[in-house]
Amino acid sequence: MTTAHGRSVTALEQVQESFNSFFSHQAFAQIARSPELKAEYLARLHWLESFAVGMLKHRAQNMPTRELQLKVARHAADEFKHAKWIGERLQELGYEPKTGVQDPYTAGVFENYPEIPWQQFFIQLYVAETRGSQDMEILKSHLHDDPSTCDLLDRLLADEHNHVRYLGEALSEEFDRDPDLLRQYYKTVWREKLSYLGAMTRIVSLYLSGNRDAIPATIAF
Repeated sequence: MTTAHGRSVTALEQVQESFNSFFSHQAFAQIARSPELKAEYLARLHWLESFAVGMLKHRAQNMPTRELQLKVARHAADEFKHAKWIGERLQELGYEPKTGVQDPYTAGVFENYPEIPWQQFFIQLYVAETRGSQDMEILKSHLHDDPSTCDLLDRLLADEHNHVRYLGEALSEEFDRDPDLLRQYYKTVWREKLSYLGAMTRIVSLYLSGNRDAIPATIAF
């Protein structure tokens, strides 16, 4: 198995991801069955897409090439479009977007994003976009009775796959030039995988224990 950045997935990564996949399927199955939890997920996704617009606009100014500047600016435009679509779907479902969230999973994903080198920013973005795409695919697989939200996720995924691809291609070139950057990538990946597994297992545990009112506070993107 080869990633978008051209490096093969290690056996250890595959094992860890299989655990993540199992628990995320269990968690998103519960989210798909609950109108409230589904709206909570979409509201948090709306918040993240909205946050990403400003973040990407800021970083686009400091890309090393005109080509990357344009790609990051287009990425920002896509996220603005996504926030609009998600907001419209939330209103159709009778819910309102959130103005802010407290999320233990995403709290440190984009820390210090204005100051870090663009390569490290791309690593964080690539990891987050990859996970976000996987989450949407998993949720979509459990939404058999909600074609409108499935259509929304299909439209989002078409763009998200393009984001993962251009970020991976840019990182591939940088990894060839700087092996230490690849080590930074793996550190970021493992931190994300462990944090994600914790978030997913908390959702499943809360659901099984009957403490479902506490689930929104721990939903991960």
